[in-house]
Amino acid sequence: MSSFSDKNVKAFIELLNNQWSLFCCQELKELEKEVALLPDNIEQLSKFISTWYLQRPIIQDAQFTILKSDVPQERLIPKNGKFSKPPTGSELNKKTLQNAIKRASDSISDKQ
Repeated sequence: MSSFSDKNVKAFIELLNNQWSLFCCQELKELEKEVALLPDNIEQLSKFISTWYLQRPIIQDAQFTILKSDVPQERLIPKNGKFSKPPTGSELNKKTLQNAIKRASDSISDKQ
C-alpha cells in the first residue's frame, strides 16, 4: 500500500503531465528551482508540494480531485508524443518529479 506521500507526489506528477495548462511559466520555474534544492526524499517532496499548492486554489482543487478519485493510477500519460504509465513506486523520485516539471514547462513554451 502506498503512503500518502507517495500518492501526493504521484498525483502531482499526473497533474503536471495531464493538466499542465493550470500552471504558468513563473510557477514552473519556481517549482524547478525549489525542487532542485530538496533532497531525494518522497516525504519531503510531498510536504513541499502540499505547502506549495495550498497557496494556489485551482491547482489544489485539481490535486485533491486526483487524490480523491478511485480511478487506478494506471492511466496512460503523454510522454514525448507517446503514452506511458504513471511512475510506479520504484520510479517515484525527485528526478521523476523534475522531469514532469520540465515537460510541463516545455508544453507551455510550445503554446506561446
